[in-house]
Amino acid sequence: MKTQAVDDQIAAMLKAGATVQTIAQRLNVGYRRIQRVRTERRIPHAPGRAKRTRAELDVIDAQAVAILREGASHRVICSTLRLSPNHISLLRKEHKIRVPARDQGSS
Repeated sequence: MKTQAVDDQIAAMLKAGATVQTIAQRLNVGYRRIQRVRTERRIPHAPGRAKRTRAELDVIDAQAVAILREGASHRVICSTLRLSPNHISLLRKEHKIRVPARDQGSS
């Protein structure tokens, strides 16, 4: 089966509410591929499975970007918005926000 056809099947099953485990077993694909298709096509988790809705995540991402632009550290954002350091790094790269220079204390 061609790659695009398999990705289309994965997307259809995700939209129908199938679990990742079911899709992996039926189509003989890995969890990472299923997650990649979900992310690329912006397919939300089935109701009741997601901890946060896509709208909530978009608002949180916007807040994180605003805080990053103000110069906050990853640690502050992680504790404030409950985002992973990897997700914060992804947002920083996506929005081309430079890492602030470290303060060089006088020792």
